[in-house]
Amino acid sequence: MTTRQQDFHRLYGAERIGRQLAWYRSRSEEYRAAHDQASLVRNGLLWLAALCGVAGTAPVGGTARVTLGLTAAALAALATVVTGFETLMDFDAVRKLYLDAQGNLERAEIDWEAGGPDDAGEIVDRVEDVLESENGRWGQLLRASVAASGSPDGLE
Repeated sequence: MTTRQQDFHRLYGAERIGRQLAWYRSRSEEYRAAHDQASLVRNGLLWLAALCGVAGTAPVGGTARVTLGLTAAALAALATVVTGFETLMDFDAVRKLYLDAQGNLERAEIDWEAGGPDDAGEIVDRVEDVLESENGRWGQLLRASVAASGSPDGLE
């Protein structure tokens, strides 16, 4: 292997595969954390709403009962807003998209490190295909989102 081929092999492995892999890992972790946070906030709000509702049935004054009832309703409404936002952002589906690309790049990285200059062209094509297919999946995710909204053209 010539020095130029060695340089290319080292740079492509570190700069293209390594950096993209690090980016996909951080993004999938970010979306996992966002999904977990949204679930935690939603469940916390629902528990608080339930506690307020139960406390409102206790023998308390009329003002306290109304306040607890309104607080329970407001907390339940906030939980609905969090759920709607989580559904809109679809954190879990986006995380899976990033995890798929990450897994494909991890396999390509293993092949890159094990391969030689004769395999470089094939592996470069595979890496670029992984990145292109990830971009293409965004269109599929958008179409699925529009279909789930019930709008045939997504404009309503």
